[in-house]
Amino acid sequence: MIAGCTCANNGGQMDKMNRYREIVKHIVQEYGSWFQKNGKVQTDVVVNPDIDHYEVVRVVWEGERRIHHSSIHPCCRRYA
Repeated sequence: MIAGCTCANNGGQMDKMNRYREIVKHIVQEYGSWFQKNGKVQTDVVVNPDIDHYEVVRVVWEGERRIHHSSIHPCCRRYA
């Protein structure tokens, strides 16, 4: 149960948050699939609904230097 969330059996806040999570998950996975795979740039799709972490990260190595960029990083916030 999410702290501070008043839940009802039908259409409560938990149901709404779970629906938001599914929408965000779909968007992040779809967006991550748009990037072409090549040998230089790596695309990581992060989906962890347990901690509400959703992100598409682009990573490239220049020698020993790692350069990364969050292409999209939405979050689902829990409010009372």
